[in-house]
Amino acid sequence: MADFTSPILSMHSETLESKEAVQHFLSSLESMCKQFAKVKAEVACIAVYDSEVLIVGSRRGKAFFDSRKDLQKDFIQYCNLDENCISEPVMKTLRLATNCAETELLRKCVEDLFCCCYGKALGKPTPVPVPYDQMVRDPTAVMLCGLPNDVAIKNPSKYDIHTMQQILDNKSSISFTINRPFFDMKDSRNEGDTTETESFSSKSQ
Repeated sequence: MADFTSPILSMHSETLESKEAVQHFLSSLESMCKQFAKVKAEVACIAVYDSEVLIVGSRRGKAFFDSRKDLQKDFIQYCNLDENCISEPVMKTLRLATNCAETELLRKCVEDLFCCCYGKALGKPTPVPVPYDQMVRDPTAVMLCGLPNDVAIKNPSKYDIHTMQQILDNKSSISFTINRPFFDMKDSRNEGDTTETESFSSKSQ
């Protein structure tokens, strides 16, 4: 006997799967917002699904959007616009703005991750800014472990989107190892100059 699935039941199943997927994404966003809250950053994300506004974020971030029904209404109207009704230059501008916002959010997440891990390595209860330049100049003093293959330590602003996503996917493995204080290159050069001067003086005598 051939299997028969009602189109209505199929659509209902797809709708349930979509809602479950949306709830999963919202849960992930909620977790990310909690990470922002740990570093005292306020954040809010607004989504529209099936004409319903969904808001996640920090306490103040959610309170802001909850109080701005006008913004919610405008966002719903914008999301329901037919892209064919929007001029191509405007669409390009919107896509660029979206990409920039996504890049900045990822950069902030990677920066916060690195600072939290570095603070933990130093025994500090709060995030500590990472001295990227010093780590590059003196790579054996402090090491960053757990980065994806072929990814080097650098300021997050210099990573592309794909690399930042890889780092965040691997965040549970990220950690810093403090081997010794950073080598002061300036003092080293001064010591070298002094040694050379003393050597030259002794030869002259």
